[in-house]
Amino acid sequence: MAASGRATLPVDFDVGKEDRGSGFDRASVIKECYPALDLRIVDHCKHLVQWDASDDSHKLAARFLPN
Repeated sequence: MAASGRATLPVDFDVGKEDRGSGFDRASVIKECYPALDLRIVDHCKHLVQWDASDDSHKLAARFLPN
């Protein structure tokens, strides 16, 4: 991140709502601070979003990553 707090590269931020490490709470604060951030809270998912919600994760990654 640049000193201004703005990401200088594209960022895809997915957080599992049931993450035991308070990921949901921390992500909510981050979203309040940076409302333009591309952040998704994924239901029925813990820390490893790509494992717990693999179908959703593939769809999200496909739109973020180049062909």
